[in-house]
Amino acid sequence: MDIRILSREVSSLIAAGEVIESPASVVKELIDNSIDAGSSRITVRTSGGGIDTLSVSDDGKGIPSDQAAIAFERYATSKVATVADLHKIGTLGFRGEALYSIAAVSGVKLTTKFERDDFGTEIKIKDGGDINQSTIGVPKGTTVEVVDIFSNFPARKKFLRSVLSEKGRIHKLVQKYALCNPLISFTLIQDNKTQLITSGKGSLREVVNAIYGHQIAEGMIEIDRSNLDPDWNGPVLTGLVGLPSHYRANRSHITIFVNRRLVSDKTISYALEQSYRGLMPVRKYPIGIINLDIDRGEVDVNVHPTKAEIKFQNPGEIFSVVERTVRPFVLETSPVKVVQQNIQSGREKIVDPSRFWVKPLNSSKEISTEIIEEFARGPNFSSKYEVQLSGISQTKSVPVLRVLGQILRTYILCEGEDGLYILDQHAAHERVMFEKLVDMAEQKTQEIQTLMEPVAVTMTPHQIAVIEENKEIFDSLGLSIDQMGPETYLIRTVPIALSKADPIEALNNVLDSIAENTHYESWEEKAAYSAACHSAIRAGQILSTMEMEQLVRQLEVARQPHTCPHGRPTMINLSKGYLERQFLRKM
Repeated sequence: MDIRILSREVSSLIAAGEVIESPASVVKELIDNSIDAGSSRITVRTSGGGIDTLSVSDDGKGIPSDQAAIAFERYATSKVATVADLHKIGTLGFRGEALYSIAAVSGVKLTTKFERDDFGTEIKIKDGGDINQSTIGVPKGTTVEVVDIFSNFPARKKFLRSVLSEKGRIHKLVQKYALCNPLISFTLIQDNKTQLITSGKGSLREVVNAIYGHQIAEGMIEIDRSNLDPDWNGPVLTGLVGLPSHYRANRSHITIFVNRRLVSDKTISYALEQSYRGLMPVRKYPIGIINLDIDRGEVDVNVHPTKAEIKFQNPGEIFSVVERTVRPFVLETSPVKVVQQNIQSGREKIVDPSRFWVKPLNSSKEISTEIIEEFARGPNFSSKYEVQLSGISQTKSVPVLRVLGQILRTYILCEGEDGLYILDQHAAHERVMFEKLVDMAEQKTQEIQTLMEPVAVTMTPHQIAVIEENKEIFDSLGLSIDQMGPETYLIRTVPIALSKADPIEALNNVLDSIAENTHYESWEEKAAYSAACHSAIRAGQILSTMEMEQLVRQLEVARQPHTCPHGRPTMINLSKGYLERQFLRKM
C-alpha cells in the first residue's frame, strides 16, 4: 500500500479517539475548561447516559466573540504559548484538543458571553463540518451542548457501555470534581432528575456529606499542615481520609488530585494504603480525598491526551510524603493503641503497630517499579515480599486433624501428624463458604432464603449499572433484586449463607467486589468471595467442639484449603521438630 497523507476527516477522528473515549470523557474536558475559566457554579445535564445529549454550563469569564470559532481549531488554546510554559503547566487544560475532538465526533452548540462583551456568541458545528456563528443575548459564562456522540464514528460507538453504565461513569466523575473543588457549586441532572448538588461554600466535609452521607463525613480525619516543619518547602498533602473502621472493598473511594488536577497515580494510592497497614483487614481499602501540592516543575502532566496520567520527578519522595503525612493522623485517631511495658524504666510507652509489619518503601529517591507493578496487579503479592517466619511452615496438604480446643475466640488448635496446627476460624470458614457458593452458582443449585418482608435499598447510578449488567450473577448467587423505582430496589431473597446478615450491607459488599478490578477467574467468583466473607464465622465467636470438628472436616476436603479467597493463610503448622528445638529436646 502506498504511503499517503490522511484526509482531514480520518485524521480528526483518530485524534478525537485519543481524547474522547466516552460521554464521561466529554464531561471531563468541558469541566476542566469551566474550572480554568474561573467558574463558581457548574451544571452538568445528560440524557441517555450522555450518549443522546449532554451539556456543561458555567458562570466563568466566557470566550470573546472574535475567538469563539478559533477555539474549535486543533491546538487552539489560551493556556500555553511557549515551550517554557509546558514545563510549569498551571491549568487543567492546555493541549488545545478538547473542543476540536468533541466537535469531530458529535454535534456541538456553544453559547458564550465574555465578561467584557455586550452580547453573547453562538457556535454550531456538526461532525467537524463548517462552523455557523451568530450573535445572541445570554448571561456571562459558557454552555456547551453535545448531541449524538460518535454518530459518525461507529467503530468507537459500538464499544460504549450500556446507558446505565455510562450514566454511572458521569455521576462518579462529577462527584470527584466536586470533592476536589469545594469552592465551586456543582449540580448534576441526569434524565431530568437531580443527582447531586454542592453548595460551593468551601467545606470539603460538606461535599463528602452530600456524596457519602453524614456518618462517613463526620468520621473523616482532616489532613492539614499542622505537623509540617515551618521551613518545609517540598510537596504538601491535604484533604480528608476515612477512619480505619470505614474501609471499603475496592479502591473506588480513593480520590487523588495533584495541584487540584484529578489523576490516577499508583505511587500515591499505594502510599495511602500503606498508611493504614495493620489497622484494617487484608484486601480492604481506605476512603480518601487527598490533594498533593507540588512545584509544577517537578511533575509532568503532558503524558497522555486524557491528562489523567502524570510523572513525578522524584516518586520516592512523593511516596514518603504521603505515607509520613497520613499515618500519624490515622494513628492518633485509632480507637485502640498498643501498649507494652518498658521493663527497664518501669513506664508504659506507645508502640506503633507498624513495628510488627513489613517495612514500607523508604524515602529513597527511586521508588521500586517492581513493587509498584506488583501492587497494581492486585492483592496477591509475590512471596518475595511476604514475611518469612522461621520454624513455622505451611503444609503442602491438610492431614487428618484432631481438634484440641479454641483460643482467643479466634483460633482453633489441632493436633496433626507433624505437630500442632493453628487454624484461623474466619479464614477457614471463608474458604469453605467460597467454594460452596461457587459450586452452587455454577450448578444453579443455590439454597435461598425468602425474606419475610422485602428490603428496600437506594442505589447510586453506578451501582444500578453493575446490577443491571450482572443480573445472572445475582440470580446464580440467590440474590433476587427487583427495581421498584428509578433508584430503589427491593431485595427479596438471599443465599442461605447470608440469611443472618444485613441484606443491604451484604448487597453493597457484593457490588463493591464485582466493581473491583481483581483477577478471579469469573465474575461469579468475585461475587461469591464477597458473600463468603460476609457470611463466614467471625473472629471472637465462641464455637462448640462439634462446630470446630465440622469446620475442620470441611476444610480438609476443600480444593484450596491453605488460604482464604483473598490469600490470607487459613492455618499454620508448628512442626514437631520446631517444638522440640524450642523446648531444647533437640539442638
